[in-house]
Amino acid sequence: MSYKNLENFQSIFNRSDFNYISNHKKIKEIEEIILYCITNPNGKESSYVQLLEIFLKNLNSFYKSITGDNIPDMKKGYSIVFEELQRSIELFSEDELKRRSISRGYCKKFNKTCLYGLSKLLDGIRVAFDPDVVTSVNIEEAQYIRYILDDKEGLGKLFLFNKIGRHSFINKIDTLNMQELAVTVRLLIRPSGNQIRTINGWRDVGLGYTPVRLLCERRAFRKDKVYFLYRLNEHSAYKSQLETSPNKVAFLAA
Repeated sequence: MSYKNLENFQSIFNRSDFNYISNHKKIKEIEEIILYCITNPNGKESSYVQLLEIFLKNLNSFYKSITGDNIPDMKKGYSIVFEELQRSIELFSEDELKRRSISRGYCKKFNKTCLYGLSKLLDGIRVAFDPDVVTSVNIEEAQYIRYILDDKEGLGKLFLFNKIGRHSFINKIDTLNMQELAVTVRLLIRPSGNQIRTINGWRDVGLGYTPVRLLCERRAFRKDKVYFLYRLNEHSAYKSQLETSPNKVAFLAA
């Protein structure tokens, strides 16, 4: 199920609350409580409730930190997981006879719904990093940079980023603010036709008055290379680099 890819974002968010709710072992623990413990009174109810409450605490902490209400899928996923875990906690307070009467199918449905909620949470997280959305949520610049470079969920799946030279992508990316980072991502994944030209072997992205410009090399059936990143006020350095074609420029991927 797609919720398992939540773990891909652990290194991007670098938050203990997110690490907890995306940990496969913790999720499996919750599954087993829902599937096997609600209908089986054994005197360990307080420990099961405590584990559910810890999961909820970390879920709430992460969701509030990112202002998830601004993203429909994230809000939906959070609400589903929250409601299902709260319902499970409430069932542990029922008397023994009622708990034993709960059908296996009912618990399976509970569990399936909860995992679906985690999948929707993942969908919402992916939307949160879209350049048209990221400035409306509480994602930090360092987190967005890690997303850009990430090769599982981020732009590292599509591009190789150069780390040689003063204006290399890697040496410049952590100097940008969030607005500039969002523009950079948009230029790489969704440039408009009037923002691209090919000159002297370069794929020149970000024409006009965009706050950043990128010099790239397009490669068929392989990851494109992103060599250099310039701000608008660095036009002379950018123009000088255009005079040397990419096949004469050193490139070392990050």
